[in-house]
Amino acid sequence: MQDENEYEQKRLTLLTLLLLAQAGYIDLCFGDESGFSLMPTVPYGWIKKGQQACILSRHSGRINVFGLLSTTGKLTSYQKGESLNSQFIIDSITDFAQTLQLPTLVVLDNAPLHTSAAFQAKQQEWETKGLYVFFLPGTALTSTASKDSGSRSNTAGSKPRTTFLWSCSTRRSPKF
Repeated sequence: MQDENEYEQKRLTLLTLLLLAQAGYIDLCFGDESGFSLMPTVPYGWIKKGQQACILSRHSGRINVFGLLSTTGKLTSYQKGESLNSQFIIDSITDFAQTLQLPTLVVLDNAPLHTSAAFQAKQQEWETKGLYVFFLPGTALTSTASKDSGSRSNTAGSKPRTTFLWSCSTRRSPKF
């Protein structure tokens, strides 16, 4: 069930973050995972009515990717030939934190990869480097986690730590 107050609060906060990113005070990135192989998992596609299309497929390894896309269109991606886990996401974000030019907020869903105890333990370290994690409302879960576990719930009922950006006084020293 959707918590309408949480949804509205986070929607307004995200709009504020978008405005701050457009003004150049912060960088705002959206993160998520995906996987690719030469074997399609969806047996259909979009084609013009009356036409036929054939997509050749073959067995191949799967490449799994964690990507961070900024509002300026810059993509930073990390790939792995095995299933992604929370430690891989932690290592990727820790590496990404070394490249920051401005305070940066990373927007993530509440998938177990992003809400594990190990992930939450790293957030304070990332904040010292200027990287903050903003979690989407609980109803914005993607099916990333449900593919493997069949569950759309947060891990063990724990709530991820969220840092909100309320004001930004100057370009040089934003207040978090």
